[in-house]
Amino acid sequence: MFKDVPSKRCSLNSCLRLALMLTLCGCLLSFGFSVNAHTLLKSSAPADGETVRESIESIVLTFDSQVQDVIKLELMTEANHTIHIDELQHEGREVTAFLSSPLDNGRYTVNWEIVSEDGHITNGSFSFSVEAELAGAPEDGTALDEPDTTETNEAIEAPGADEPVAPDEEAPQENQALPTETAEEDTLLPWLGLILVVIVIAGLAYVLWRKRS
Repeated sequence: MFKDVPSKRCSLNSCLRLALMLTLCGCLLSFGFSVNAHTLLKSSAPADGETVRESIESIVLTFDSQVQDVIKLELMTEANHTIHIDELQHEGREVTAFLSSPLDNGRYTVNWEIVSEDGHITNGSFSFSVEAELAGAPEDGTALDEPDTTETNEAIEAPGADEPVAPDEEAPQENQALPTETAEEDTLLPWLGLILVVIVIAGLAYVLWRKRS
């Protein structure tokens, strides 16, 4: 009767060790899955925060893993107007947006949302500015000759010229859109699965212990 007690203790210890090992393996697998689940933006052309000195007719986004599908890619002006994208292509890790005409000078924001290779949805945004030289501007930077209107201005005074002119109020600048890459709600699924695995393992360990006791 007393000889069976050590064997029962060994069986219980073995079950606990097995449950602990399986739990640790589940944690490692869940952590690795959650880290590699989301495709993130690696680079772009133009880059985030870049000021482009020439006209551009396309925007290229490069991600750190394969892109399964493109849900949304929109180009917005500083006044929150949408710029028409003539054609959208994606191959492997690159997504290219072709514009119908070169962009005017100004600040732009790109909002994107894609489906990664494993089916997870990620999104984000980045901004850039265009300050291209205007057509017909002199290359050496010298100003064009203007007619001398000094005498005309002295002879004719506009009414109210002596009144002080209030300086133009500067328009508030919009906050720079920072690239954000947010995970969808399905990122909780691996952790819920891990909890379920732990419960099942604990139940099996308890059943085995009861049978051997």
